[in-house]
This record gives sequence, structure tokens and C-alpha cells, in this order.
Amino acid sequence: MKKLVITTLLMLLCAVQSFALEKTINLTVKGKKRSYLLHVPSNVTENAPLVFSLHGTGGHSGDKAPMGTDVADAGGFIVVYPQGSDIYFPVFGGTLPGWNSTGEDSEDIDFFKAIIEDVAEDYTIDRKRIYCCGFSNGGMMTYSQTNTCADIFAAYASISGFQLNEFHLHHTGVRPVPFLHIHGKNDNFVDIARMPTIIDSFVARIG
Repeated sequence: MKKLVITTLLMLLCAVQSFALEKTINLTVKGKKRSYLLHVPSNVTENAPLVFSLHGTGGHSGDKAPMGTDVADAGGFIVVYPQGSDIYFPVFGGTLPGWNSTGEDSEDIDFFKAIIEDVAEDYTIDRKRIYCCGFSNGGMMTYSQTNTCADIFAAYASISGFQLNEFHLHHTGVRPVPFLHIHGKNDNFVDIARMPTIIDSFVARIG
């Protein structure tokens, strides 16, 4: 009977450990309440990579976009989905969740740094393998961080997002950064016609 109980407990423990951990975490950063969704695969290891996934304008951390949790589960890395602040976007004529993607330091940058330290309190992450990807306005914020966080993030990927305010013309990052840009050929909202000039300028400045 005792062996049966122990075996059952071990089976339950293994079953619990086979599931990924996922929870919303609230932070206060310089007096402002922020939140992010944390996803930790069941197969995460010591010195795991950490990936930031930034939603577009009007999106939510719960969208889990653009980096799906299935990719994190397959790769065994931790992914965080920060929640953007309410910002007035003239192009949409209203206030929506998004990012201050200006190429300068901002509350969002402070928030991202706080997330890294918060995750590091509970998990051993590889500080040399912290990455960021984003869609649309999240992609713009991904570009923005190459100016302000090139010493923190190892590489970046933007989907349908480019730099605002022409900050690609005065890139100030501390090092050249690996960068992947993905864009739809029929996108005339985040206008693909502007991309050749932006990418050429960006490549010239980051080597």
C-alpha cells in the first residue's frame, strides 16, 4: 500500500512538471503599474534564453503575439509578453495599448529592464541570449531598442514595423546588432515602400 501511494505521488509530480508555467505578473516601475505574461516551458533548463514578444497597437499580452508559446515550448526558452501602456495614436484617432517607439529612453525601456530582473529572480537566464521581436507597433519598438538597449538584447526581429521619427538616420546603439525584418509585400499601412531607404540607412549604421 505504501509503495502504491509513493508511486502515485511520483506520477502526479511528473504530470505537474510536464506542464508549462504561465501567469500574468504585475510590476510597479517608477511608480507606474505595469504587467506582463510569463511563459516558462516544462523543458526549460539552466541558463535559458529569454525572448520578449511585443504586441501591436491595440493588442494585449494575452494575444501571445507574434512569438507563439509553441515555439518557446519546442525550443525550451522563456518568453515574456509585456502589456503596452495606453497611448494616443493620431493615425487611429484614439488611445490604445502600445509602445513609445521613438528611439529614445522611455518608461517602456525601464519596464523591459525591470522584467528581465524580475524573471532573473526566479530563473537562471542567459544574459547573452536575451532577444526581442514585435509586430507592427511592437516591431517599431523592437527597432527602437537597437538605439537604447543594444547592450542588453542579443538580436532583434520586426514583423511589419519600422522606425518612427527617422531615428534610423541617427542610430546611437553601442554595437552592431543582428536584425531580422519581415514585411508583407502588399502592406500599404506600415508602408513597405518606405522600407528600402530605412533598411539601407540602418544597415549602413549597424554594419
